[in-house]
Amino acid sequence: MKPPAFDYYRPSSLSEAVEVLSDVPGAKALAGGQSLIPLMNFRLARPSALVDLSRVDGLASVAWEGQTLKVGAMTTHRDIEDRQTLKRDIGVFADALPLIGHVGIRNRGTVGGSLAHADPAAEWAAIALLLDASVRAVGPEGSRDVGIEDFFVDWMTTSLHHDELIESVSFNLPEPAAGSALVEVARRHGDFAMAGVGVALERRGDVISSAKVALLGLGLTPKLCRAAGESLTGGSLSDTEISSAAEAVIEAAEPLDDQHASASYKREVAGALTSRAIRKAGGRLD
Repeated sequence: MKPPAFDYYRPSSLSEAVEVLSDVPGAKALAGGQSLIPLMNFRLARPSALVDLSRVDGLASVAWEGQTLKVGAMTTHRDIEDRQTLKRDIGVFADALPLIGHVGIRNRGTVGGSLAHADPAAEWAAIALLLDASVRAVGPEGSRDVGIEDFFVDWMTTSLHHDELIESVSFNLPEPAAGSALVEVARRHGDFAMAGVGVALERRGDVISSAKVALLGLGLTPKLCRAAGESLTGGSLSDTEISSAAEAVIEAAEPLDDQHASASYKREVAGALTSRAIRKAGGRLD
C-alpha cells in the first residue's frame, strides 16, 4: 500500500507552518503520522501536501501552571506515560495511556495529533473531556483558545480552520482528593475501543460534589454524558445511583453498527463499563 503523490514541507517555526497551510490548498499537518499515514496508504485521505511539524520549535513540552497541565501539541503519548507523578496522582492517566495503540505508536503518536484526528474512540479525547481541557489553536489571524466540548464538532471533525494548528492543550488537573478512571473493551490490545467510559469524581465530606462521565466510541463525537454525571452528584455512590448512571449512559449512547459489534451490544457493554469505571474512580477518592 502506497499513498498518492504529495508535496512535502518541513518548516522550522510555527508561523512558517501556518503560512504553508494557508497558502497551499489541500495541505495537511503531519504530527506523529500514526493516523494520517495509514489513511493515506488506504487512499482514504489525499492531501496535496504534508506539513511536517517535527522540526517546529517549542511544540514538544510539558509544563505545570498551578493546577493546569500545559502539553505541547507534539508531545508524544509515551512522554506523558513515562511521567510517574501523573500516573500516580491521576487515575485516568494511569488507565488510559497504556491503552493507546502499542508502544511503537505511543513513541511516535502525539497528543495534539490525536485530538486533531478526533476519533470518538480515542483515549485522549476522553481525558480531555474529563479534565475540562482547552486547545490553543494558532492560525494566520493569531491564536485562540477553544474549550474541548466546542472543539469536537462532528465525525472526525474539529473546529480547527484549515490553516490552523494546535499549539498546546491545557488540562485542568483535579484536586488531590479526586478520583478518576477509564475502562474500555477492544477486540485486541492496542485496537481502538469498541466502547469505553471514563469517570472523574470529586467528593466533599461523604457526598460526591462533582461527577463527569465521558464516552468513547459511543457516538459520532467524543462527548460527556451529563445525565450520568448528574445522577451521581450529591450522592454517595450507592448501588442505586451507579445503576442510574449506567442507564443514563445506555440511553445517551449513539454507537454505530460495524464489523466488530452491533450498536445494541455496544450500548449494553457501555452500561457495564460505566458501573465498573464509577466504582474504580470511587475507590481512588481520598
